[in-house]
Amino acid sequence: MRTPILEDASHSEETAEPAQAPSRRYVTPLRGNQVRRRVILDACSLTAAFLGLKLVHNGGVDDFIPWGVFFSVLVLVQLAARRSYAPRLRTEILEEIRIIATATTIAGMATLSGQLVLGRNPTTGLVAGLFGFATVYIAAGRSGARLAATRQGSPAHRR
Repeated sequence: MRTPILEDASHSEETAEPAQAPSRRYVTPLRGNQVRRRVILDACSLTAAFLGLKLVHNGGVDDFIPWGVFFSVLVLVQLAARRSYAPRLRTEILEEIRIIATATTIAGMATLSGQLVLGRNPTTGLVAGLFGFATVYIAAGRSGARLAATRQGSPAHRR
């Protein structure tokens, strides 16, 4: 199913021609399979971020697993709430990075706040490390997916 998008060409100041009828461009909405792939890519990136955190920090990460899961779920919820999985006419990588950084920042603050509310000693270093790894890994995964889609000639990712 294709959704028409109308562009109004009547406000053109460059030509003295009469107003033209709006042109139609079609956008193919994301199918459920494409949305699922994006969510799975982000979930795999978050898992890789947690594993990277475990490699960098020598101890204390095993107690952090429930908080890492909490952080990951919050990031995915934030990305969905910010319509990161919605279809777009054009994808801009800097816009994607802004959305990713905002989602991971909010998830990190919520994780630290949750630790404080529950009376647990906040693991600030682990949360900061997970924030950094998650931001970089999700951005890299999305950039790679965009590059692969561009090379395959996907019309949703062309400039």
